Amino acid sequence: MWESILAATAAVLILGSAWFWAVTVGLFFLILVLEETDRHFFAGLSVLAFVFVMEQSGAISIFTSPLVVLKWGAVYMAVGAAWSFVKWFSYLHQRRDKLKRLKLQWIKERNATVTRNELEDPLLPVEVGTKIPKGEMKDFREFLTAEGYLGRQNYGSTSVIPKVSDNKARVTGWIVWWPWSALWTILNDPIRRLANAIYNQLQDAYQALADRVFAKFEVEDEG
Repeated sequence: MWESILAATAAVLILGSAWFWAVTVGLFFLILVLEETDRHFFAGLSVLAFVFVMEQSGAISIFTSPLVVLKWGAVYMAVGAAWSFVKWFSYLHQRRDKLKRLKLQWIKERNATVTRNELEDPLLPVEVGTKIPKGEMKDFREFLTAEGYLGRQNYGSTSVIPKVSDNKARVTGWIVWWPWSALWTILNDPIRRLANAIYNQLQDAYQALADRVFAKFEVEDEG
């Protein structure tokens, strides 16, 4: 039965056939999704399954010239190592921007609480460089965890400043899956930055529209 399955697979997945390219392209995008969602194990499993089926069916063989495979494998990993520095640099800037946004949000909410409850605590300047009081650092870290900056949603990281040791799986994923990572970065980053720029320019208009739609409801939000 297994021989029959392999024979049928070999007949369909002929190198260069429509089915061969359909499966290859499908696998490429499957790995793209798995890699960007940090499911590196399943991405590797998909590649191994693809290679095994192709090898057993005789469609392609990667073992006909082991030296060539090793040579290109070394080149592949070297490019991946270089790409990991580019991706790490980009990641650090993304984390910095998120921390900036969350810190300013926390200070605003903290100041609003102080004012509303008429506490004696001084108001903090709403600036990125504002030093968080030691007595309130625990609250700030809990806020960052709740917003997904720290904790389980970020590889269990407990450090405000990213540590590479907390991101080992992420960095090794960039090295191993660099073609997919590079493609997604090229396609996604400019679009995301453009969308953020448009939002920043139009957020006042969005809010004005929301206020107009709900103008009949005399409800005063805390924020």
